[in-house]
Amino acid sequence: MGKDIVQKAEDYAKTYPDCQEVVKQSWLAGYDAGKRSKSRKKELDLSFVPTDFLPIIERWVKYKQERKQAYTQSGIEACYHKLLELSNTNPNIAMAVVEQSIANNWAGLFELKNGTGTQLSISQNQSPGNRKESVERLADLSEGVLQGFAKILD
Repeated sequence: MGKDIVQKAEDYAKTYPDCQEVVKQSWLAGYDAGKRSKSRKKELDLSFVPTDFLPIIERWVKYKQERKQAYTQSGIEACYHKLLELSNTNPNIAMAVVEQSIANNWAGLFELKNGTGTQLSISQNQSPGNRKESVERLADLSEGVLQGFAKILD
């Protein structure tokens, strides 16, 4: 314990001249107990997360802890379900969602965006025709980006 803490305990104990040592020790014990209870962080139970998503969720939780933001148990469960929704249950897309949020220093998880700021829609309910149109649209956007890079390099 630091000298300043002991000094505070001694100063407090002076107000009780008949039992200064007992008061000082009680004050220090209370201070120590308070420090211990604050330092004990509750571990999140991630047993509900499948093994293919576990490193992804752990990466996100670590990032949030680095930002001094903590999840409750119900919060991490909701976060996991949101990640499933955003990734269409695909671990590769889920990792991209997490990495996008970390790279942009975002506090939350959001739908993937392509390089132009346009959101990439990933929907389970898309018909094969709509999926094909989405893929073609993405290919067109990618081709445009590549042509832009080619012009810059020329």
